[in-house]
Amino acid sequence: MRQAVFDIECYRNYFLISFKQRGGGYKEYSFRSGDNLLNHPDFIEQIRFIFSEYEVAGFNSLSYDIPMLNLAMAGYSTEQLKQVSDQIITESLTRWDLERRLQVKFDLFNSVDLIDVSPGQYGLKMYGGAMHIKRMQDLPYDPDLELTSEQMEKVRTYCRNDLQITEGLLIALEEPLEIRRRMGASTI
Repeated sequence: MRQAVFDIECYRNYFLISFKQRGGGYKEYSFRSGDNLLNHPDFIEQIRFIFSEYEVAGFNSLSYDIPMLNLAMAGYSTEQLKQVSDQIITESLTRWDLERRLQVKFDLFNSVDLIDVSPGQYGLKMYGGAMHIKRMQDLPYDPDLELTSEQMEKVRTYCRNDLQITEGLLIALEEPLEIRRRMGASTI
């Protein structure tokens, strides 16, 4: 199956979902304050298509990106998504905590969380450094800032950089991921 990596960035007035096909290009969906994602039915169709055609990997995605994606697909506004994002981060909520709190069940899609396969307990940038990734950067703007259009573009560039690191980690973890796939297949 083809592979892709994904990441989400969330601000009060901007929500970005970005995918990168392994060895290929980007597919991005961004929404601004006032956009209703449910008015974009092709968005939900396209997301489901990506997850059906690709094994999609993220970093800390089961705790953050997957719940946020589910809520975006349920029609949460950028402001509501930011509130949930803050709760996940400041309260260290797990996916299960969030499901209980919001009384929902998240679709996990066809996804792999690389944090579960990576050795040690490090952040994505630490793995990037260990892999000698050429460019690493921190989030360019305070997460509580309302972004301008120019700042949104810098956040998009930042997200793409994180996707390159995630793709490098996906490649580096190819062997343990294959072992996991085989073990999963043998228990079916």
